[in-house]
Amino acid sequence: MCAVPRNQKQGSTMHLTGRGLKGWRRTPRAASRRGSRHLLDHWPEVVQRLQAARRIALLLDFDGTVVLIEPRPETVHLSLTTRRLMGRLAQHPKVTVCIVSGRRLADLRQCANVLDVRYVGLHGWEWDRKTSSALRAKSWGR
Repeated sequence: MCAVPRNQKQGSTMHLTGRGLKGWRRTPRAASRRGSRHLLDHWPEVVQRLQAARRIALLLDFDGTVVLIEPRPETVHLSLTTRRLMGRLAQHPKVTVCIVSGRRLADLRQCANVLDVRYVGLHGWEWDRKTSSALRAKSWGR
């Protein structure tokens, strides 16, 4: 989450903040020195580039992005709607969906449990061969 000052100027660039996949909203953010661009401000270009891409890798953080952060990590669960959506995306021939987390790989798989989704645990320290080869071959054209 990003705190937004009350005196934020109108017309500044935007970024997404939210809780889980359901609660996304646009909130103002001051532009960086490089003149950062916001994804939704350039949506037609994004759509065009996605349609033209040979492969797409969608890397998602689990806790706080895909699911809400809970006081007790063991109580986190992926909603049925989110599970179905991620499963549909993962079955698309151009798309590799990978969930990355600070959790152990086994715990992450058990919490998410989405068919055809790849998992990376411990902030990148735990990968399995299936995930590693899928990201190399499917997403990067090797």
